[in-house]
Amino acid sequence: MGLLSRLFGHSSSTDRTTRNKKLSFKKSHVTDFPGELTILSVATANKNKGSVCAIGLIYLHPGNAFTSVDYICPQSKRFSNSEYNQIYPETVKNCPKFPDALRKILPYINGKNICMYTMFHWEAVVRACEYYKIEIPQPKNILDLYNCSTQLFNLSSYTMDDVADKLDEDYIRGDIESTNCLNEAIVNYMVQKHSRLIKPYVDNWL
Repeated sequence: MGLLSRLFGHSSSTDRTTRNKKLSFKKSHVTDFPGELTILSVATANKNKGSVCAIGLIYLHPGNAFTSVDYICPQSKRFSNSEYNQIYPETVKNCPKFPDALRKILPYINGKNICMYTMFHWEAVVRACEYYKIEIPQPKNILDLYNCSTQLFNLSSYTMDDVADKLDEDYIRGDIESTNCLNEAIVNYMVQKHSRLIKPYVDNWL
């Protein structure tokens, strides 16, 4: 299981599917990570990549690590992904718009090493920035966990359920908080077992 998963445990499925859930920055006790990394998870209300309705972030740095999930009220009225990610119009009714949510986490993206499950997550951020006509963040490096994980497990393709099984990690498909935890578990496994895969992407980890 991932570092944050072990520290905080997993919320029950009832907690995860609450339609009015809110979660802000939460202090992590992870202080022994050997470098700096931001892990992003993004959820969209529908197939439009610009309909971002949640951004999950895990920031790992010695002495200053935390996790956060910010729910976002998108411009789109269509929530066709609700049965998948458990995010409904009422979940985000009083939440900030994308520009305000992005501004909050920009210090952990601009000039930083970031990674995510697939590049879809980053493309969603870019498309939302274009929609709102705001500057696109400029990370230092971007690591696609999909590409690394296919190498880790010698698979031609995989789903997050497959990886959760490989890592014996609890995972609820589509849930932004669960995706956060699983992404962190993948990174932790890579650092501990296959550091050669991440060295080309990230400076000053090991």
